[in-house]
Amino acid sequence: MGDNFYKIFSISNSGILMSGQEVPHEDITTYHSQQDIILKEILEEIKKILENYEVGTREYELAITKLVSKSLIEKLKNKKYLEDKIQLRIRDEDNKNIGFTLFFVLFTFHRRIGNYDKLIDLIKRYDQEFKDVPFLWHLKAMAYKNLNEFKKSLEAAYRAVKDPILRENPGVLHNFAESVVELFEWNEIDFEDAEKIDIYTESFTPKELLNMAEKYLNEAIDKGDYPKFYITLGRLYIIKGEFKRAIELITRGISLEDPTEKDYTLRLSQYMMYLYYAKLLKALKNEIKREELEIMQLFEQEKSKIMEFLSTERLRNIEILAIFTAIIGVLVTTGTTLPASSNNINIINLILVLGGILLLFVLLPFGLNLIIFDRKKLDLFSVIVIALSILLSVFIIIGGMGRWFT
Repeated sequence: MGDNFYKIFSISNSGILMSGQEVPHEDITTYHSQQDIILKEILEEIKKILENYEVGTREYELAITKLVSKSLIEKLKNKKYLEDKIQLRIRDEDNKNIGFTLFFVLFTFHRRIGNYDKLIDLIKRYDQEFKDVPFLWHLKAMAYKNLNEFKKSLEAAYRAVKDPILRENPGVLHNFAESVVELFEWNEIDFEDAEKIDIYTESFTPKELLNMAEKYLNEAIDKGDYPKFYITLGRLYIIKGEFKRAIELITRGISLEDPTEKDYTLRLSQYMMYLYYAKLLKALKNEIKREELEIMQLFEQEKSKIMEFLSTERLRNIEILAIFTAIIGVLVTTGTTLPASSNNINIINLILVLGGILLLFVLLPFGLNLIIFDRKKLDLFSVIVIALSILLSVFIIIGGMGRWFT
């Protein structure tokens, strides 16, 4: 660059000079002064917030988010000097709550502008500094979620939701539920799967996790009517296959969004994607149900025809069996009237009696079944044949037993 420009240098946490944007030489002092004034304004706003709200509460979270969104995004964007000054102040600050809130301001700024890799850098840099601040787990969950590391996100969110103060923060409850939903969406976990998922020191089935997420979302909605809560609950119902309810919830969430917000268009496009997805799945489900109904109706029609055919065939088979029985009975009875040796007579009589009993036990149930259940199928010929066959069976038994005892 020419002599009229300087590169501004700022000191990083490691003590290394970091190059920033180029500004005119004569404006360096003015530039630094402006950034220092902004930092002072940020500190004043943070002190006001901390006077009214405890770190980790929903009010605290929303106040910082609003401060960054409404006032600081443009002031911090491309301001390397200011960001480095804030990072130095985080460690130098005697009041730990102020230091942590400065960290939260930077975290929210980078999250809002989509600089997700920077979130993990910030967490790694200050993890030990704020390891005893439970709200850090909430921020870790958001950071990992933005990087699509959903298992890590869920574990961090689970640890956050177990803290008594954070448990009352609907944003923390929602963060846990959203981590569950995205774990299911990205890993295609089956809702009915029995295999447990390890989360921190505990294990849950997919159904248990979804039920827990649904419970926390309903609690979050009771505490605050926030649009994204409804969207996430709608996504959860998509996973459960309840598409009608999902559509209702997502539509409700869209209606609550503020069109004047800067990122309204971006959020609306995301929400509409979920809405169209739910409607598509609902339509597919209805189509499958319709086809299943048609198949079942066709099956019932064919089943009636098959049963009618089998019933008719059964009657014909019984008639044939009855005729066959009568013929066998006559032949056997005739055979037994011939002279027989004393050695064979008992065997012949035994065969006659057992054969008659067997035939009677075969014919009698079939005959009764036809008379009771298939009376419409009977005709005079069938009745005569079955009746004569039963009488012949009785005759065989009596004849055989009579010869046995003579």
